[in-house]
Amino acid sequence: LQLINPGFVRTPLTDLNPFPMPFMIELDDAVDRIVAGLASDSFEIAFPRRFVLILKLMRLLPYWLYFPLVRRATGK
Repeated sequence: LQLINPGFVRTPLTDLNPFPMPFMIELDDAVDRIVAGLASDSFEIAFPRRFVLILKLMRLLPYWLYFPLVRRATGK
């Protein structure tokens, strides 16, 4: 059993997004990472690493701080 958590991958759909998408990677790079992850014993396949680290660290924050930061980052 494995879980895939990709960050932003450049596709025709993400090209339509009006908001910033940090650490965006190309589709071929995402495919390579997923294939390598599926061949491993890792439970979670998450990339890009810098983006994953930032998100996981943010989840340690209390909600009263987390949600305003997310709103500011996404413009919502």
